[in-house]
Amino acid sequence: MTLKPLTDEEEARIQAGIASDPDNPELTDEQIAMARPFREVFPELADAITTLPPGGHQERARTGSR
Repeated sequence: MTLKPLTDEEEARIQAGIASDPDNPELTDEQIAMARPFREVFPELADAITTLPPGGHQERARTGSR
């Protein structure tokens, strides 16, 4: 699937939405520079996630017919 490039109007609308969201401000260059890999910050959680079966969840025991 090939996506067409955004128009200037679409890009402006997206950027205005980003700028107006006080709960999710855009990261500063300083914040980006301080970022660390998820596995480095949360190694146990990263291990738990990578050992899950395909589909991302534990299989449930079947208890009767559906």
